[in-house]
Amino acid sequence: MRSIMDLAAKFEAPAIIGSMQGRWGDGVTKPEALRYLGHALFKLDTHAADLGTTLLYEPINRYETNLVNTLGDAVTLLSGIGAENVKILADLYHMNIEETNIADAIRKRRPTNRARPLRGLEPPRRRVRATPISANHVSTGRDWLRGYLSAEDTAAADSDTAARQTMAMFRRIVG
Repeated sequence: MRSIMDLAAKFEAPAIIGSMQGRWGDGVTKPEALRYLGHALFKLDTHAADLGTTLLYEPINRYETNLVNTLGDAVTLLSGIGAENVKILADLYHMNIEETNIADAIRKRRPTNRARPLRGLEPPRRRVRATPISANHVSTGRDWLRGYLSAEDTAAADSDTAARQTMAMFRRIVG
C-alpha cells in the first residue's frame, strides 16, 4: 500500500483502500482483525502525512468483507486511531447495499472527500436515487464533495461515452 501511495502522491492523487482491508474468521476474531486493520491504517496515516497526501478508506459491502461495511463503522474505526490523513470514501454502490437510508447515513456520519457512482447502481430490487442524496449535501451545509466525485461506468461502450454521460449526470445532480 505504501508503494501505491508513493506513486499516487507523485500525481497529487490519493490512494484507496477498499477490498484489501481483509476479513475476520478462520481463527481471527473480529476485534483482532479490527486491531490489525487499525494498526495498519495508523501507520498509513503517518505515511500519508509524510507524503502530504490523503489515503481514502472505503467501507465495502458484506459480500466483499465482513469487517467494515457502513459509514458508521468506518467513522468509528478512523476516529479510534485518530486518523487525520485517512478519509472516508463514501461509495454509493456499497452504501446502497448496507445503509438503510443513504441520505441519513451521509448526514449523520459526515463522510469526507469522495462519493462514488450515482449511475448503474441496480442491486436486486433497489436503486440509488441521486436527488435526495444531492439535496442532502445542500441542506446540511456539508461540503464533503469539495474533494472528489467519481463514477465507475462499466455499461458504456467506450471511455469517451462514459465520460460524457458521467459529466452530464454530475451536472444534473450537483449543479
